[in-house]
Amino acid sequence: MSCSFAGCKYKWGDFIGATLKDCRFTQIKKNVRLKFNRCKSLENCLFSGEIYKALFWYSNLKDCTFEGTLYDCSFYGAEKAGDLRKGEIIPPENVDNRMDGVDFSKADIIMCNFWSFCYLDKVKPSKNNCVFKVTDEFHNCLLSIIKNSDSPLKEELIKEAKSDYAPHAATPYKVAHPKDFLYPEKAELAQALYDLVCEAAEATGCRVK
Repeated sequence: MSCSFAGCKYKWGDFIGATLKDCRFTQIKKNVRLKFNRCKSLENCLFSGEIYKALFWYSNLKDCTFEGTLYDCSFYGAEKAGDLRKGEIIPPENVDNRMDGVDFSKADIIMCNFWSFCYLDKVKPSKNNCVFKVTDEFHNCLLSIIKNSDSPLKEELIKEAKSDYAPHAATPYKVAHPKDFLYPEKAELAQALYDLVCEAAEATGCRVK
């Protein structure tokens, strides 16, 4: 199906098991809730606007473009992740959603989730985000940089680094943004953490560019 959804004025948009190609979802408003549940393919589609809480559940995205703001959206890689034994992984070639050629270069990705073996090595990141592979080397580097800093927020930074940026088999990649914290009073902490995450990702070669 190839369609244009200009304006996206409907509040709910559920697409279940669909095959969408060359579709345009433009002028999306923040009160709209888009849900793409187990779509066979989303190919060469454009999503533009204030994209809030959109769900891309195991839908295969290929050569899609995102523009504007993505806030609290969820992208899943593999549906059968819950059936795995502890420590078992699903490799990139076997996931339902490979995120192949997905272009985020004109988007701000804020507080979004990339779960269930969602691999991001083939995406085009925005300069406003840090997309990176979460490895032991990265995590150790991040903690080391924080501990060696003279930041007055050191204890909070260590706590956040341990809880949000530790390696996890089912979450091989993460995306950071300087506005990832919900509360305005945490703005300084969010910016400091983002800068340190970027530094550690660059230092360990884990950042996707």
